[in-house]
Amino acid sequence: MSILGEHPQKITEKSLSYLLSLTRLDIEGSSMTRLAALSVIHQLITIDPTGDVRTLFLTNGILEQVLMEFDFGFESEENSTFLEVSLNILWNLSKLAICPVQPLISEVVFRRLMLLFDSTSSFYTFSSQFTSTVKSLCENKHLVGHVSPCTISVKVKEDITKATRGMLRTVSNFPTEVHVCTLYDTNDPDNEIDLTAHLVSNKLAWPLDTKSKPNQQKEDESENAWKDVIVTEVISGPYFWAHIGIETIENMRKIQNLLLLEYSSGRLHQMSCVKGDLIVVAKERDGEVFLFRAEVLSRKPQEVRVWALDYGFVVDVAADNVMNVYGTPNNLNLPPQIKLCSIQGVQAQPRDSLMVKLSGAILCNLTQKSIPAGDVILKLDGFETLQKFIEISPDQDTNTEVLKLITNLSYGERKRRKWLETDMIPVLLGKTMDQTNKLTLQNILFCLTNLIIRCDEARAKFYHSQGIDTILTVLITSQRNSSVSRAAIHLLKVFIQRLNQASTECLPMNMSSRSGKKSNHMKSEMDKLLQEMSDVRLKRGEIQYAIPEDRLSHNFSHDSREAIRPELADIGQYHPTKQQLLDMIEGRQSSG
Repeated sequence: MSILGEHPQKITEKSLSYLLSLTRLDIEGSSMTRLAALSVIHQLITIDPTGDVRTLFLTNGILEQVLMEFDFGFESEENSTFLEVSLNILWNLSKLAICPVQPLISEVVFRRLMLLFDSTSSFYTFSSQFTSTVKSLCENKHLVGHVSPCTISVKVKEDITKATRGMLRTVSNFPTEVHVCTLYDTNDPDNEIDLTAHLVSNKLAWPLDTKSKPNQQKEDESENAWKDVIVTEVISGPYFWAHIGIETIENMRKIQNLLLLEYSSGRLHQMSCVKGDLIVVAKERDGEVFLFRAEVLSRKPQEVRVWALDYGFVVDVAADNVMNVYGTPNNLNLPPQIKLCSIQGVQAQPRDSLMVKLSGAILCNLTQKSIPAGDVILKLDGFETLQKFIEISPDQDTNTEVLKLITNLSYGERKRRKWLETDMIPVLLGKTMDQTNKLTLQNILFCLTNLIIRCDEARAKFYHSQGIDTILTVLITSQRNSSVSRAAIHLLKVFIQRLNQASTECLPMNMSSRSGKKSNHMKSEMDKLLQEMSDVRLKRGEIQYAIPEDRLSHNFSHDSREAIRPELADIGQYHPTKQQLLDMIEGRQSSG
């Protein structure tokens, strides 16, 4: 039982006004008070059976305050609780009837909710646990890696600048390349560690499928791409500095030996320095003097901030530990020996996948009740955002909610055609191959059916993306008479029915004046074909079973309100014969 009692609908106007006044306190110094007020409001509307309390809060301006706290929680991981409470309040409000819920159907609300699906937003990040794990597995260790250099991008520069708080922005020796590495710790033959697989399996990052990205630089497949790697400094997230290759590791030994020789012989002298100077730093570590080359980043009277040229770390040293590099042996004039690197095969994930799932559930509620809600998402380029999310997300529970949303958004001719501007159909077909969650797979089939049911171009795209082969594979690997198999049969039935309509509507004009006997005959042939489909056996290896007639009557999703009417289909420049249709059902679809 809630601490607020059994009858929250009896809340007084005075109590409501007081709670709302607490949420409107100034930002500074009152965050915990605002959070407490929001939590009480959340409890009140959660146990509101009639909807009166939720309507009362909506009409008194709660939405504006919730959106402010949404922004406050979205900006920083430290304030994520505000984001969570705001989403829970929006979720409960979205369950209202269509009339009271109208204030939520707006660009202001939807733009914020769609941000949770945008992998380029600040909500997607590598956690501090990710960075600490990389440090513990890699830093100061001798590893083996597959290394592919590529030109550094603007995004990588921005990420490094943010991670180092701008300290390396003006470094004269900053690299122009980033080396993408697949790292392995082979020091223990019985416990070899693949760093990428370790991070993904421990849910510290999402896997990055570079094969599906045509703009990704092709990896070097030669033996020369395998290098010895010593990680010297982990920056943040997937970025780190490292010595790559035996030659570089040997150069570092020579530099260290020469610095020690110069220092012990007294040929390194203290010097004054300014920003940008190249120097040698003597720093005591573990009772011994550690010498390294560095570039001066900033100067204070008694302290100098430097960047280690051969290691990558930034450190503050006493001014009297700075020595000149002039007049030293030529070998000390080598360029910096570190390379900027990034871990291959990982990408940032949302701070909390449950919040993404909750956002999807809110949008599902609103789009199910209101067609204009889908138009708002269309206007905000939400279709492209959702397609990209489904493509990269491995979180099947969250994907289920997003797929339900996509199914809602594929209802209506205008929205179906909008999906054609994305790669949603081939993406969904590809996703069927790696699904272990039956509910997610079922929703993929619902989405595909909604997308092709009344859009000829979408059906053509489905066909040319090897959709029939893919769905038949799903069918023969799913449990007999399960919800997944029924959804797959429904999808095939919709596709075949449109083929029949295409063959009748595209008859020559001189045949259109013939008696209705021909049309009845065509209908009879189609009925016969569908009956034969129910008896055909699907043979793939040792898997075979019949498709029972009851699977052809499956009704699904939000298009259940529409009868399945045959319409014109365009799957190519010819119209399949009856035998060709049967060949498709038996898995003999041509590769064209």
